[in-house]
Amino acid sequence: DRVLNDNLGGTNTLFLLIEGKHKDAIKDPATLKAMVELQRFLETQPSVGKTLSMADFVRRMNQAMHGDDPHYDTIPDSSELVSQYLLLYSMSGDPGDFDSYVDYDYRQAKLTAFLKTDSTANVEQLITKIKAFTAIHFPAEVSVRIGGSAPQDAALNEAMVKGKILNIVQIAAVVFVISSLIFRSLVAGALVLLPLLIAVLANFGLMGWSGILLNIPTSLTSAMAVGIGAD
Repeated sequence: DRVLNDNLGGTNTLFLLIEGKHKDAIKDPATLKAMVELQRFLETQPSVGKTLSMADFVRRMNQAMHGDDPHYDTIPDSSELVSQYLLLYSMSGDPGDFDSYVDYDYRQAKLTAFLKTDSTANVEQLITKIKAFTAIHFPAEVSVRIGGSAPQDAALNEAMVKGKILNIVQIAAVVFVISSLIFRSLVAGALVLLPLLIAVLANFGLMGWSGILLNIPTSLTSAMAVGIGAD
């Protein structure tokens, strides 16, 4: 995975659904320009390797219609001109070429970001930045929603990690209560609990010192630590 991420755009995907309230909302130059700005912003982030959206095709059409002049690698200022470009393309290309990027009514469009990491912390930080950016740069009538494998994995990882931490706390409480009842002493219960806490703290401390992130695979080792401590 590291080799592929070093040499390609990224092996993890983050999808952004740009959705307008009316038909042909995606043809609006303001929306397309906001998509371009978002792509440029994303490509400045260390975790993002490449982005792709409908705006890339519109920019390329505009440049091609002006003799491939790089100065015209931009979004046209007129929605009518955007519609004409798309009509010309539909007459020469495959009608389904844009199915992966925009819906039939041009009300919804998909922007894809390829990520070079699956780190939950990095993905969560990126999502926070995206939400702040889109709130400022996109028209008020356009909404942006986030999906894809990267945020799904991040959400699953967050749920698993929180569940595991809660599980550790529950086990520690049960061990303390049962030990205290058996030995009829809170001090004895605390002494029985002590090895469990030491095992867990040593496990998490070593992970933190080594720079190992807490995720689904590494959270399983904490369960082993709890078992060893309880024994």
